[in-house]
Amino acid sequence: MSKTVSGMVVTDVSAFAKSIRRELLARETGTDHRPVSHLELLNILARSAGFRNFQHLKASDRKVDTGFRATRCEEEASDRKVDTGFRAIRCEEEASDRKVDTGFRTIRCEEEASCGAAESPLDARETPEPEPVDHRKIEQILRCFDASGVLLRWPKKTSHQRLALWWCWAAMPSRRDLTEPEVNVVLKALNGFGDHVLMRREMIDWSMMTRSLDCKVYRRVETKPPAEAASLIARLQERKRAGIVPRPSGREQFRLARMQAPPAASPTSP
Repeated sequence: MSKTVSGMVVTDVSAFAKSIRRELLARETGTDHRPVSHLELLNILARSAGFRNFQHLKASDRKVDTGFRATRCEEEASDRKVDTGFRAIRCEEEASDRKVDTGFRTIRCEEEASCGAAESPLDARETPEPEPVDHRKIEQILRCFDASGVLLRWPKKTSHQRLALWWCWAAMPSRRDLTEPEVNVVLKALNGFGDHVLMRREMIDWSMMTRSLDCKVYRRVETKPPAEAASLIARLQERKRAGIVPRPSGREQFRLARMQAPPAASPTSP
């Protein structure tokens, strides 16, 4: 059987202590010198707290506990009612949100269909403009190559150098790793001025090829060449198939004419 726990609340501790002291002094000055029993001590504590005896304290504690229990039950019932009300409100709000979301989805679908119908005629009419090609520049770069596609001399302009290297990019094997000797074999076959290392370094700097940190693995960057580079590659491939010898420029023609001219006769003394 569980033990019933009784408690009390002391509002004035000083008065409570004085009352206990008076009770104990009155017992000591009396004729009864027996030790204070457990029940007598409980009665002293109860009287000091304002009760008639310990039984009065227990009866009062039961009434308070019953009142607290009733109040707690009422609060729990009220909380359940409030929670049920909140749940009902939440359900109504969620249903309303679903209706609003469904409405927004319907409006969005109608707007997208309307935009698609409006954009379709524009898309059909608009065509991407082709990139401009400077054919004069292409002709100048073609003079740096021979009939077999070998780069005889390194162009002076940076823009011409980059376009010329796209021909080397097209000659590199695609979508596989290459060693440095393999790259050198390709570049030496296309180099006619004796510096394939310059071509390899410039291809790395212009992001036409990638190179590992230990400089052992090379790989061609798979990208679409610019319009001028694509035109140069196509012209070189066509010339290589047909074996067309490039026409020298006016300066080169003058230089060749001077080289082929017979030496002038030296004047004789009389």
